Amino acid sequence: AARRTSTRRGYRGEGGVMDDYERIIELLEETANMLRGMCMDQRIPRDTRDAMNDRAAKLDAAVDAALAAKEE
Repeated sequence: AARRTSTRRGYRGEGGVMDDYERIIELLEETANMLRGMCMDQRIPRDTRDAMNDRAAKLDAAVDAALAAKEE
C-alpha cells in the first residue's frame, strides 16, 4: 500500500475546533502510516499484518471522506 504524507505537517493554527480537527486528521494519517510500517516486520504473524493493513486502509478511507466533506 502507498504511504500517505500529511499536507498538514508543521501546521500552527490559532487554536479552536478547526485546529483540533486538523490534529485529529493528522493523527489518523500517522497511525495508518505506522500500521503500514509495522506490516513490513516479518516477525509479526501474517494474519496480524493483514489485519493491520486492513485497518490502515479503513483509516485512509475515513480521512479521505472527512477531507472531502470538509471541502463541501
